[in-house]
Amino acid sequence: MAAKDIEKFQFPKGESGNLQGRPKKFISSLKAQGYKLSEINDCIRTMLSLTLAQLKEAIQNPVATAMEMIIASAIKKAITNGDLSVFETLVSRTYGKPTEHIEITTAPEIQAARNLYETLTTAKNLKPQTALKQVLTAARSSGFNLTEYDILDADTIV
Repeated sequence: MAAKDIEKFQFPKGESGNLQGRPKKFISSLKAQGYKLSEINDCIRTMLSLTLAQLKEAIQNPVATAMEMIIASAIKKAITNGDLSVFETLVSRTYGKPTEHIEITTAPEIQAARNLYETLTTAKNLKPQTALKQVLTAARSSGFNLTEYDILDADTIV
């Protein structure tokens, strides 16, 4: 084909031949119908408040969504099997996990090294780097492999 023959099939500048674009895939077109996080949480809360008979009814409802049927089935199965892990998962999903407290303790050898460092710098008036070297030497001679960061926080090394 010659260039002149092609020109008659081309669209003018700034004009598209496919205004609606490529058709969306099935799943992508359903995305607009999907649940929001708050709706998922509302569904879980509602399902957790149903009786066993109501759960069975929800599972068999022909217009129930997949999510509603899955949640209802999981709760029903958990009730039948006496499985609390499903409830823990659903409750933590909707209401959040309770605050966990973690206690951090310092190993006794590190605490002793810190105390010795403080004593050497305050009572003996040693320079911080000199005191640190003495503490590390003493710790290693006692069989402890400590580092400067074990004794001091990185931001307090002078």
